[in-house]
Amino acid sequence: MSEYDGILIRILAGEYAIRLPLRSWNGHASTNRYLGSRRLVSTGLPYRQGAVGDEAKRKRLEKSLAELEGDRRIVVQRGLRKFPGVRSTPAGDVRARALVDLPVLDVGRMILGAVAEKTKREQSTMPDLWLPEIELNGGKGDTPDDRRALSRIELDYLPAALLIGSSHIQ
Repeated sequence: MSEYDGILIRILAGEYAIRLPLRSWNGHASTNRYLGSRRLVSTGLPYRQGAVGDEAKRKRLEKSLAELEGDRRIVVQRGLRKFPGVRSTPAGDVRARALVDLPVLDVGRMILGAVAEKTKREQSTMPDLWLPEIELNGGKGDTPDDRRALSRIELDYLPAALLIGSSHIQ
């Protein structure tokens, strides 16, 4: 794996950490997720290069970041902050997901299509806005195996949710 691939994977991991489904909205997790989502869309997530005390490594990583930005794999926001803000572009997202064997966006779009097909959005009454996740698993969700299947559905859905919830919409 090249240095560029490692940077793309770190950025993807940060983006996915912000978008992971929460089962409990109590405490700081929900606040951190909300603030992280806002930051991801506006300036990107802070990218710490991890080269403390090694000036040559820091410069090399800065150059790699600039080259990835030049290749349109990432967007870098520099400013008065200590660390630059980064987020992946659609091309960088595809490359990073391929490197870590995550599903392609088409799988997530199929799940979103199934959700849209099973919900109703009449303008006057707005019934059935939410779909219980067990509907996507053939009505199963009580056993540990069922819950593992639901987790796999969520992970397949995440790429599409990330795309819709971020600035990648063109």
